Amino acid sequence: MTNIDSFDHEYYERISMTNTGSFDDEYYERISMTNTGSFDDEYYERISMTNTGSFDDEYYERISMTNTGSFDDEYYERISMTNTGFFEDEYERISMTSTGSFDDEYYELIQVLLIGMAYKPAFKQN
Repeated sequence: MTNIDSFDHEYYERISMTNTGSFDDEYYERISMTNTGSFDDEYYERISMTNTGSFDDEYYERISMTNTGSFDDEYYERISMTNTGFFEDEYERISMTSTGSFDDEYYELIQVLLIGMAYKPAFKQN
């Protein structure tokens, strides 16, 4: 290791810090990966937050998807509200109205059909 060309500074520092008891693997890896250009902040933060027990998947995914430009608020809210038990079909009515694609007549027809399906005995033929 006295030969400068064969000295692995990163490995040496890791061993050195471990021996002194001051090595912080999480911080070290973050710095190390940033320096090599292979650091993936999104993945790293997910793992880091999971390990500390403070990871909020729903919030994280919302932020993550927004940053990548692939966030679909309507779909996300539907899934989110369904999972929490707060989802109501009326949400779709508001959502579709806001986007200008809401067809009240079609929506009402579907709603009537769904109500009819819930009361199948009333539609039985004699």
